[in-house]
Amino acid sequence: MRNIKNVVVDFEFCKVNKKQRSLTGTHLYQEIIEFGAIMLDENMNVIGKFQKFVKPQYGTVSAFISNLTGIAPDMLEEEQPFNEVLTEFLQWIGNTDFQIASWSMSDYRQLYEEICDKCADEDYSCIFDGWRDIQREFGDKIGYKAALSLENAMSAIDERFEGKAHDALVDAENTALLVSLLADKKQFDIRTKTMQELLKPSEEEGTTLGSMFGDLFAEWGYALG
Repeated sequence: MRNIKNVVVDFEFCKVNKKQRSLTGTHLYQEIIEFGAIMLDENMNVIGKFQKFVKPQYGTVSAFISNLTGIAPDMLEEEQPFNEVLTEFLQWIGNTDFQIASWSMSDYRQLYEEICDKCADEDYSCIFDGWRDIQREFGDKIGYKAALSLENAMSAIDERFEGKAHDALVDAENTALLVSLLADKKQFDIRTKTMQELLKPSEEEGTTLGSMFGDLFAEWGYALG
């Protein structure tokens, strides 16, 4: 049996506005400004952490993004560009079999689009093979079909969200905990029993508390990593 490393990633983004897209000719609507990743071995033990800021090529960090992520524009001025950070990230993973996971597919889509824009001459298909959407997997397991926020997923297993949300490494660490739990069906069912009972359809009414009070579980607004 092959030993496959599980790499759990999270990215933070800044926006590329219409004027910037027009001036530069890029198709990107946002850019990655922070990589965060946790590496798990086949037994779901944490064996590595990766965190790097990225200097944007087209976009700017707005006050809104700074307040959300804690990343100020001047923090990125001396950082490496995307292609160099991506190379460091792959070197960190090493020459081994790996599978990437993230909370939702927004990170997948952004990484793919950015590679197409900035690294078109390189083959990075290995990154995307078998990519796991933990948001979907978790929702399917508990019977919730809408988009669940990472913070609410942690609450669903009665686990405190550790650290500040919208910090790439923090979000990756919390997602990694859910990846580990998904690998243990018995523990997953124990930890999510209450939530699964809430979401179970009523035989009489055909409804669930989840459908009645979906706003309590839903992830609002635009995904910002």
